[in-house]
Amino acid sequence: MSTKKDIDRLLESFINERGIPGCSLHVIQNGKVLYEGYHGITDIHTKKPVDKNTLFRQASMSKLPLYTAMMMLYERGYYTLREQLDAVSKAPLKCNPGEEWIYGFSSEIAAGLVEVLCDKPINEALKELIYDPLGMDNTGAVFFSDTKDRLVTLYSKKENGEYAPGPDGFRDVYNGGYGYGYGVRTIISNEKGSNNGSVGAFGWTGAFGSWCEADPSEGISIVYMHNLMPDDEEFIHPRVRQVSYGLV
Repeated sequence: MSTKKDIDRLLESFINERGIPGCSLHVIQNGKVLYEGYHGITDIHTKKPVDKNTLFRQASMSKLPLYTAMMMLYERGYYTLREQLDAVSKAPLKCNPGEEWIYGFSSEIAAGLVEVLCDKPINEALKELIYDPLGMDNTGAVFFSDTKDRLVTLYSKKENGEYAPGPDGFRDVYNGGYGYGYGVRTIISNEKGSNNGSVGAFGWTGAFGSWCEADPSEGISIVYMHNLMPDDEEFIHPRVRQVSYGLV
């Protein structure tokens, strides 16, 4: 069992001991907010504190709205999975489907499909299908209104502990215990992943430190944000999950 003070202490330790400039966390269960917290700063020069109006880069966490839109269109009868598999099978593939997991251009293809089916650019389609109905007024893939001014500065942390603007290379790191499909990763084994989440919980992570997970069985959603490279996800994300489930 965890308390809000336990989570505050953990997030502050990310800043004081792991060098994360700033972070935020939301934990919701069945519409009830179990935790909402903002810690650290948005920029090492201005020292502006992270608050509820601060924006972070999604990076690959943008897969969640994209594939949600895909399945919404599927459930509305716009296409069948067999039709799309048949179409893709005509293109040259690096391996046969189901043989390997490769981080490739599948999401670009999915976004193109949404554009064709909706007859509009992907950003407009996601806004119409997801962001507007859910009141997600601050979410998007391009700058609008004052979003650029509210975006945290992205830093890369050097070996000597100093910060430099911008990313410093990417790494593909995926912890055990996951299965992959429909654009997301899903927990299929608590033992292999050494986690206290639920089998069937799904989500994704972003290269700059963002992470989210939705658990249908418990009605829980977790959204954690920070922007730093390397993102230190092997240390941070499992601990965020641990304390978040500790609230239940």
